[in-house]
Amino acid sequence: MKSGDKQAIITIKGVDDNFINVTHFDSVIKEGTFQLKHGKDRFAVFGRVWRVIWE
Repeated sequence: MKSGDKQAIITIKGVDDNFINVTHFDSVIKEGTFQLKHGKDRFAVFGRVWRVIWE
């Protein structure tokens, strides 16, 4: 991914249409809305991964 003169290596993962129903991912969105498609248009959701270590 490139933004201006900065670059980063990223991982892209695809999900099916049922993703929102099984993960409830939309409940953790802090800004904006979670939408994967609208009509024929497809969208990407970018975010930061938070790692949780279970003890």
